[in-house]
Amino acid sequence: MSAATRTAPRPRTEEPEHHWSDLLFATVWLVFLVIPAAALLQSDEPVWARALGLLGLALFAGLYTVSWIRQILLPYLSVLGNAVLWCAVLLVPLTLLLPASPWGMAYTAPFFVAVCAFRLPLRQGILASLLIETAALVPLLMLLPREQWFWPLFGLVLPGPIILLSRFAVDRSETHERLARELEISRQREAVGRDVHDILGHSLTVITVKTQLAQRLVETDPQRAVAELDDVLALSREALTDVRSTVGRLRDLDLGVELVQARAALRAAGINPHLPSSVPLLDAVTRSVFA
Repeated sequence: MSAATRTAPRPRTEEPEHHWSDLLFATVWLVFLVIPAAALLQSDEPVWARALGLLGLALFAGLYTVSWIRQILLPYLSVLGNAVLWCAVLLVPLTLLLPASPWGMAYTAPFFVAVCAFRLPLRQGILASLLIETAALVPLLMLLPREQWFWPLFGLVLPGPIILLSRFAVDRSETHERLARELEISRQREAVGRDVHDILGHSLTVITVKTQLAQRLVETDPQRAVAELDDVLALSREALTDVRSTVGRLRDLDLGVELVQARAALRAAGINPHLPSSVPLLDAVTRSVFA
């Protein structure tokens, strides 16, 4: 093994772009902590045990919020590895529920479902969510009497499909936006292709005619032949300018491409850019101005 191979850096998992709307959407799920909190307050366990459990829920809520601000704890782990790591970290404060509410941890399963569903690829997220729901629900249903099944079913079964449907909706929205951008670029390329064809078709026709005329005039009228060649040179320069302007118009209209190129250039210069990962659907004029 060569020295270059031995010293090759390990690939790093980059932190995804964050928006305040994403954080707000993620923290909405904290409302489901009302269920284990209510179970703690209604418990007959000692006050210290209930207080310890409430402290665990508060710490869990704080860590859960942080997990959406910094999704990548260890850059050298994959996205899946970081999701599993965050699940392990979130389990730590929940151990404080054990003295007062041993099964209170199960009611936090929707939060683990959200962590996996929104950070993993869709299929992996669905599989992980099903495993989490099963691991949390089956023991409760086996150990609790049937008349106490309502809250476990309400607190665990209902949020899971809602979270997965939200994840699916986000994925569809991103796909629709990407396809819309690609369609717009395709339309722009078709328009540029037509413009370039018209410019070159007209210019090359005139250049061909003038060049043939200059060939015939070289011996009989050299001065006019030189004039015709000057016209050919001017026409070729004008056509080149028009083609560059037309092709440049396509490039200026693509804000998504400009963002990708800017991100690559900044990273190559050792700068960590904070640029949006996607571009909202805008009209052509607005996209051109921002590009």
